[in-house]
Amino acid sequence: MLQGFSTQNGTGITIYGDYCDLRSLYLTIDKIATKVSQVEDDPRYITLMSFSYDVRKAYSGQRLEEEIAFDGDRKIEYFGFQFLWTDLLIFITVLRYQAAYSMTNELDQANLYLLEHITKKALEEYDQEGAAKLKNLIGQGIDIFDPLLVQINEFINIEYLKLKPTKKRFRDLYALMTNYFSPWTEDGKNLKKFLDEKAKELGTTAVKITFDEKELPEVIW
Repeated sequence: MLQGFSTQNGTGITIYGDYCDLRSLYLTIDKIATKVSQVEDDPRYITLMSFSYDVRKAYSGQRLEEEIAFDGDRKIEYFGFQFLWTDLLIFITVLRYQAAYSMTNELDQANLYLLEHITKKALEEYDQEGAAKLKNLIGQGIDIFDPLLVQINEFINIEYLKLKPTKKRFRDLYALMTNYFSPWTEDGKNLKKFLDEKAKELGTTAVKITFDEKELPEVIW
């Protein structure tokens, strides 16, 4: 069964499972993603594929491998991967919405509920105060129809990782997510303005902008 644990510094989640657990989750995501759009640069499709990529790499043995203890001395070898909270909250919202328009079966629904369950559990285990608000963003509360979904996500990641990895950062994450995704807040307005200006400098459109990996601070998990 899938397991989820907050990373040491509360930066994200570590998800573990055996080969079958992760392979099953991957197939569910892939099924849902194929119903999103035939356009490869659709922001919701990109969001789903980003998570799906790490799941596939994990069950292929190219991410983490760990022996997890159950019932005392009983240990099971699991595969796993790490994912930022910022990315995960957006991903789950897209996944849950798109699942409503896909022919999912009972196994797919079980995978969705289990992913949401381990996410809530990992949030709470790191810090209940911060988790109380962040749980409200699981499957809702984020505008996944914004054509700049990917760009806003990348910008939030940069701002999030600039902050010192403390519980204060974790507790401030809800405001960070909601402010930048809102078209009515100063943060939201300023971000859209920044993206438009950057697009003009590059002679492109805001939806084509990608942030250089060098702009992303080091991830201290």
